Amino acid sequence: PFRSCYPTIPVQPVTSTKEGDAVAYSTSSSSTSAQQDGQAFGKDPMWTLLTRMRILPRLADLLSANLPDEAIVAICGILSMLSVRSTGTASAIAQHVTILQSLLKVTLLPPGDDDSDTQLHLGFFNTRVALPAVVFLCTLARQSRIAADAIPVDSILPPIVAMKAETDKEYTLQ
Repeated sequence: PFRSCYPTIPVQPVTSTKEGDAVAYSTSSSSTSAQQDGQAFGKDPMWTLLTRMRILPRLADLLSANLPDEAIVAICGILSMLSVRSTGTASAIAQHVTILQSLLKVTLLPPGDDDSDTQLHLGFFNTRVALPAVVFLCTLARQSRIAADAIPVDSILPPIVAMKAETDKEYTLQ
């Protein structure tokens, strides 16, 4: 079942230098580099995920797939932890080509005309994924002006504020 949620991502060799290539791992696969990577991860896990394991392209690819709510919540948490790492990391997340767009599409933006279901099963917003996304966006916006400017607040806030909150989770979201 996990293969249907997480499709295989084609990965280019490390030597590829084209813009946008999906390079999964930036070091060799020798035992020495694995030990060095383990030590680096022990010292600074977030930096290792960003630089050696290239997690941002991986998360961007995952967000383009049809994921269960639990996976989206986990991705919001990972992105929040990464954005707290540094202002540069927050800016990199905010300026990534697809991360914010994909995350907003599956969490906070109202369905468009091309979407089959105009009402989500928990009301207009799926509060299980919308609230973690709002927490992530708040964390991201606090890190730098560049990150804050990349968040399309005008598209996000009006539908949330205008919805009729009928449950405790919807009140919390508002």
